[in-house]
Amino acid sequence: MAVGGVDIGGPQVQPLGGPCGQRPRQRGQAAKREAILKEIVRLVAKKRAVLIGTPSVFASEALSARLNKEGLTVETTPVSAAQLGGMLDLIAKGDISGKMAKDLFELLWTTEKGGDPAEVAAKHGMKQVTDTGAIEAAVDEVIAANPAQVEKAKANPKLAGWFVGQVLKAT
Repeated sequence: MAVGGVDIGGPQVQPLGGPCGQRPRQRGQAAKREAILKEIVRLVAKKRAVLIGTPSVFASEALSARLNKEGLTVETTPVSAAQLGGMLDLIAKGDISGKMAKDLFELLWTTEKGGDPAEVAAKHGMKQVTDTGAIEAAVDEVIAANPAQVEKAKANPKLAGWFVGQVLKAT
């Protein structure tokens, strides 16, 4: 499934209700809900693409900032080039998000010194959800748990960003 020009895999989003037996108002509400769902899925995919954006820049900035903060040099860093490369591979494959990469970098710097990035990520449950069905289920859960926000989003579609944040947290 391509959303916002980004292939996020999985089946196409199916309508949340058919016209059979529905009154016009019900069809309109189902269409609005479907439009909101599609927009949230699109924004989640776009947000993930931005987070992954330029992983090498992230790694060099994270390393430089931490070296400066700790008063260390590249030669004395606790995170090796091989570990940074492994972390970048995980980002590039979509296995971890940008936020997870920051957390992984912190672990590699502190408590998991010398650890393999893939093993450390797995050990700490760092796995980005990319299954469209799982994302849609999370969207449904967020919508069901926040009816007041849904009503506000109907009036102001820009509030879809709040839903994106909740779905990203959940997945």
